[in-house]
Amino acid sequence: MERRQFLRRVGVTTAALAAGCGADADERRTVNPALAGTPTRSPTPERVTEWSRPVTDAVPPVVLGGRLIVSRGPPDRPRVVGLDPVDGTTVWKRRYDAPVRADTDGHRLSVSAEIGSEQPFGTVLDPTDGRLLWETDSVVAVPAETTDHAVAQPWSDDGRGPDQNAVFADVDADRDDWRVDWRARGEPRRIDDGRVHLTRMAGRVATVEAYTAATGVLDWRRGWETSAGIAWLGHHDGVGVVAVGDTVRAVSLADGRTLDETANRFGLDAANAAGDGRLYLAAGLPGTGGGGVLAFDTDRERFDWEPFPTAARPVAVRKGPVVQTTDGRQRRVAAYDPEFTRRWRHAGTAVAADGHGVYLTRGERLVALDSAGGVRWSVTPGVGGGASTATLREPGATRARIGPAVVVAGPRGLVSYDPADGAERTRLSRPTPVDRVLPRQWLGETTLDGQVVVVSGGAVHGVPV
Repeated sequence: MERRQFLRRVGVTTAALAAGCGADADERRTVNPALAGTPTRSPTPERVTEWSRPVTDAVPPVVLGGRLIVSRGPPDRPRVVGLDPVDGTTVWKRRYDAPVRADTDGHRLSVSAEIGSEQPFGTVLDPTDGRLLWETDSVVAVPAETTDHAVAQPWSDDGRGPDQNAVFADVDADRDDWRVDWRARGEPRRIDDGRVHLTRMAGRVATVEAYTAATGVLDWRRGWETSAGIAWLGHHDGVGVVAVGDTVRAVSLADGRTLDETANRFGLDAANAAGDGRLYLAAGLPGTGGGGVLAFDTDRERFDWEPFPTAARPVAVRKGPVVQTTDGRQRRVAAYDPEFTRRWRHAGTAVAADGHGVYLTRGERLVALDSAGGVRWSVTPGVGGGASTATLREPGATRARIGPAVVVAGPRGLVSYDPADGAERTRLSRPTPVDRVLPRQWLGETTLDGQVVVVSGGAVHGVPV
């Protein structure tokens, strides 16, 4: 398993960021003329950067527990710091006497010695106040998708990845005295309803196992003979979906029953969207350019396969899946009902979906659609104090629904829009290359109320949106 730094394994994503395309000539919609084109503008938006702080790259900035976690100081004696993202003030800091690496499960922070260190150590911190919850003489990795219990794995002595022979679990994440309560072999995938779910290979048998989180007692185990390994594809509403060899199986996380199975001939990799009682997975057909969407219906406990003539990937759920397709030349975004009857289709690249509708990019324009596919508003984002237009095609550009705004950011700066009418809300006070914008809601990071944090070079900036 590859080391993950500040990335939760994506069971559900709500954004697909890629280049936009031209108009879809074969599909037209009636558009309210008052909402098409450039929206009514609010007065000149406030151009403001509330605060800035220099940071180092020892710990990639992340929003966690209501704090912005960063690192400062020299690489061989770094300080891990928790900032208040509203005003940039330091809430807590902890110094280490060796280079460090870090992971998170979306709730807690682990800071450890770098892989291969001659003096390994691992610590788990409360990101809100920096309290030391747990420490060990091993490098630890906190796996994704933990909830009200804490699980961590030490890294193997050769530094190649987590040690598959030990999983440490704590029965109460709120207590100060963390200890090793029980151990089990495997890779933690999900903690749900008081159970820890793990996957592992035992010879030629791929297994999914569930342990009672409080005691470590084996609750159930399911195994399938294969030489191809096991891949965890996603979970939703108490159902886990795994690929075992040439078969995709939906397994009840409560008792391990196989609810349904289907052939894995579509190159499934991971779940892309979840909602309305369904888990949607993208499936490509290698070498054909075609693909489709595989959906598991948790109410009917069955898989449904919807083929597409081009590569397709669900990117959001809004009264049914919102699907991104591409044939190598044209990108289109289409919305379907849960039975895969198409409701509308537009040229472009999907950004997000919310209560107002769906957002997409088309060329250098950001377009907001309503539930029927009609255009509510569209803008051509200009950033850098209005002196230049930041094309949405630029590599590394961010387009996302964050907090109360739709945010566009890239090498030339940042600008945000009101999702209701497209009115410009705020922009950076001067051209500032933007590497990342936090929080990234589709990665599960904590939402900040009316605030984003811009990562730019060796600094972080607090920006109201």
